[in-house]
This record gives sequence, C-alpha cells and structure tokens, in this order.
Amino acid sequence: MRIESVDIKYYNFSGFTSSTNDGYVCIKQLPYLSIVQSKIGDYKIQLNRGHEYSTGEGGFFIAPSCVTQKITHSMNKEMNIFNARYVFLDVLINNVYRIDDVFDFPVVTDKEFSAVFDKEFDKFEMADNVCDRMCCLYRIIKHLIEISTPKKLYLNNGMYTVIEFIRNNYTKNISICEMADIVKMSESNFYTVFKKTTGNSPIKYLNEYRLSVASKLLHHTDNSIKAIAEKVGISDQFYFSKLFKAKFAMSPQQYRKTENY
Repeated sequence: MRIESVDIKYYNFSGFTSSTNDGYVCIKQLPYLSIVQSKIGDYKIQLNRGHEYSTGEGGFFIAPSCVTQKITHSMNKEMNIFNARYVFLDVLINNVYRIDDVFDFPVVTDKEFSAVFDKEFDKFEMADNVCDRMCCLYRIIKHLIEISTPKKLYLNNGMYTVIEFIRNNYTKNISICEMADIVKMSESNFYTVFKKTTGNSPIKYLNEYRLSVASKLLHHTDNSIKAIAEKVGISDQFYFSKLFKAKFAMSPQQYRKTENY
C-alpha cells in the first residue's frame, strides 16, 4: 500500500508507578492501538489467547485495537516498584483505514526498537508544547510502520465498510439485516463472509467493540455503569454487566478500580 496521508484522530499519553501490583493480572480490550512500556519491571503479554511474551525491563508491547490483552505485572525486585508508560493511538491511513487494520506489528519490540521508542517517549514527556508532542507521535508512527508487515486487505470483500459502519454507529440498535444491506448481500451470505473475515459473528463483533469503548469510559469518566451501558448502545445494564464480566473476568465496578495498564 502506498501511504499518502497519516492522520492522528486520537491520542492519550500517560503512565503510573506502583509498589503493590507484583503478579497482578488484568484483561484489557481497547478501541485504539496501544504501545506500552514496562519502564521499571516487566510485562507478560498475551493477545487473543496466543503465545505469552515478555517485554523485559524497559521493553514495549504493541496491542492492536479490539484485541483481548492478558497482562501480567512483575515488579523490579531490587527497587520493589513497577513503572509503566503508554500511548493510545487512533491513526487513519489515506483518510480511510485504521493503521492496525492495514499493518500487523510484533507483539513485543526488539532491543533496537525498544531503545528507539524509549527515546521518543522521553522526548514526548519533556515536550512543553503541542507541536513537539505531535512530532514525537508522528515519529512513533513512522517507527511502527518500519517494524510492521502489511496485512492482506480483507477490505476487498467489502467488510471494512461494515466494520467502519459499526465503529461509527455502535451506539444504535444495529441489525444483521442493516449490515448486510451495506454490502448488498443476503443475511446468510453476509454472516458467513463476515465471520470468515473477522473471526466473529456480526453481533459478537458489535458487542466486542461496545465493550472496548466501555472499558475506556470506565477509566476516563465518572459516568454511572447504567449511563456507560446506554452510551455504548446496550440499554439493559444487567445484560451489559453480564457481557462485561464474561469478557474481562470482573464486573464493570471492579474494572473501574484497576490501572489503565
């Protein structure tokens, strides 16, 4: 793919230090790309129940949007602390595609690129104006693309149009019939192609995306659980809590008390 434009639609840079989370395990799924560093200590990271990797101290892991992350924290035993920092990114390529829909990234970075990302994170933290911070983010994206491999664009079968429709309309009551209509398919044919393309049924994909957004809102707003459920398109708070607990192995209330990473 020839890249003509790169636009940052959303970003959030943050971090934390803890002296009490050694061995702590959490499950995440977020609606944006995450680049996460164990500055002091170590992360064990598993994506979609795949192989478990270790970042090592100072290392990074990369998690695409809407992918389930199982994260284990290990403190630095000598310092007895864990320190992490991370950036969330929603990046649009050529005004059409999300960056993690176009490229695959290594789960953890090697020593060379860990040093590169570490340097850019340092520069971001030291920047005192938005222009310098945005320059750092674009350099981070440049390095991401350097270590990526292009995906086979499943978007040729029209499913990307449906996926973007879901992302833009997840707050509404979307039916399979409505999704199938977008790509001019019968419901049965659409269901088969969508599941083969994404690995999930259309409704499961919709609910997974809703839960990703909900997890973000739980950490970044003080909205009630009922309000968050309604905000992501699930009117029944109890059904929302049931889906959430099945996904994240904890209730929305418990999740709200956890660290972002």
